[in-house]
Amino acid sequence: MKHVFPFAVGPYMPMSMWLLKLSYGNFIKFLLLNAIGNFLFAFPGMQFLKKINIAKLGRLSAIQFFLYLFHKAFFLYGIQYLLEKKKQTE
Repeated sequence: MKHVFPFAVGPYMPMSMWLLKLSYGNFIKFLLLNAIGNFLFAFPGMQFLKKINIAKLGRLSAIQFFLYLFHKAFFLYGIQYLLEKKKQTE
């Protein structure tokens, strides 16, 4: 995998949006669901994609890829929280 953009827009973004909607208002639930989804994508998901010659991580380990995906959950939830707070004050 030369670029991460296809995966950021492809399976990762819809999963994150769906999890955000599913766990609306519950930060711990969102983090837990996101960790499970990212784990499944980073470990068995990437092994499967490597096996069928679609993508490989190159110099990244699976745990580094997981952490890369998971850290974005905090930004996503924070931005959504701020947008909801702004919407409520208007």
